Amino acid sequence: MTNKEVVQAFIDAWNRVDWDAVSALMTEDVAYQNMPWAPVAGRDAVMANLAGFDVQASDWITHNIVADGDLVMTERTDRVQMRGIWKSLRAMGVFRLRDGRISEWRDYFDPAELTADIAPPERGVL
Repeated sequence: MTNKEVVQAFIDAWNRVDWDAVSALMTEDVAYQNMPWAPVAGRDAVMANLAGFDVQASDWITHNIVADGDLVMTERTDRVQMRGIWKSLRAMGVFRLRDGRISEWRDYFDPAELTADIAPPERGVL
């Protein structure tokens, strides 16, 4: 798989809410950060952090994805059902890969959108 395909597989795993596949696509020492919150280091700690969101269903819409070497960037709308409530969040994701796995993952977004809950776009429309 190319690095771009790995990130696409990661997004597909999120959309299936397949935490084993999400975990398998990250390195053991992965660094994850939702900007501007504190970073989380290590796959086990990242998975524990993600479990805290209590995601029951997911529909990440990828608007754009660009790859250059070990760097892959995504422009997305992340729709997730957490604690029974659907939320939508526009996000810019930055992924760095090593040996076919995600070693760094940073998402940039406006935290106010978590409380405002923007309407999701139609697929293929930004």
